[in-house]
Amino acid sequence: MKPVNDVRIGVIARLSGDILSAPVGRHVHQAVELAVSEIDAQGGLLLDGHRIPLSIKFADDTGSPEGAASAAHRLISVDGVSAIVGPGPSRAAIAVARVAEQAGVPMISAGSSHPELTSGNRFAFRLGAVDPVQASVLAEVAVRDLGVTRAAVLFDETDDFGRNEAVGFRDSLHKAGGAVVAFEGYLRGQESFVQELSRIRESGAEALFLPSYLADVRRQARQARELPAHWKLMGTDSLDLSFLPEEDAGSALSDLDGMYFSILWRPELPGEESRRFAEKYLAATGEKPGASAALYYEATRILCRVIEGQQSVEPEAIREGLVGLGPRTANSSGQTRFVS
Repeated sequence: MKPVNDVRIGVIARLSGDILSAPVGRHVHQAVELAVSEIDAQGGLLLDGHRIPLSIKFADDTGSPEGAASAAHRLISVDGVSAIVGPGPSRAAIAVARVAEQAGVPMISAGSSHPELTSGNRFAFRLGAVDPVQASVLAEVAVRDLGVTRAAVLFDETDDFGRNEAVGFRDSLHKAGGAVVAFEGYLRGQESFVQELSRIRESGAEALFLPSYLADVRRQARQARELPAHWKLMGTDSLDLSFLPEEDAGSALSDLDGMYFSILWRPELPGEESRRFAEKYLAATGEKPGASAALYYEATRILCRVIEGQQSVEPEAIREGLVGLGPRTANSSGQTRFVS
């Protein structure tokens, strides 16, 4: 192995503004720094018999695919990173995957659920379930645990995430023995959902699946109660309230009260690693971690473990190490296995 002065990993996330006050950026920054501090405590990564320091290069995705792609270009061509962690949102992650694939640099998205991210891409990996898996689990819960036989779906038909989740839930509910009796699309930016909700009420649905982002779902849940309608409301991991500032989380929790939704990480996950990470994060930051913190922390740790295992900072060697990661690799987000 050629001598190296440091091991460089790029981290792409929404860091716009002051990263110490913006919730997502702050959580990501703190989680990755926690992972770095643990490596520093060991003296660095062990490569070729020497301890090599870990250097993290942060980059802002500016909340857009274009910003994410620009950040990836800069990390690879200017900072010379060996691998990239993030971003989480699928549109941004897919843009980064295209850049990473062309450059031959591995990336681990901390949360992207769109199947396109890894389709045909040798260097793109993810932590988290794809949309069809998430939708399938939610449909199973609806039938098995909530006793639902008739459900409705209200989704943003201009958004890939919403469409994928909506279709997956409809198909999975049918396989589980239920039926979707109303399948209503709406357009991005719509603020009133009374017409769609009224038609859904007439369908006789017992549950309403809302596979949209938090702002839309909050409006939809409020308007459903105002009709009134008494469905079992269900949603996706887009409703993770850890992304919100504490002063906004209370009102959001009120809007979503009684709702069932999936989430990519909780401290209560089976095994000790999740609980230990939550305790370490709280001790280091004074805050409780959310899914974004856990996934960025774990992706950083996985890359470090693979780099030591491969005894190389070469991107192709790291990619091979990720593919070869064993299914019993326990970590703070459960058990991880990447499949080529």
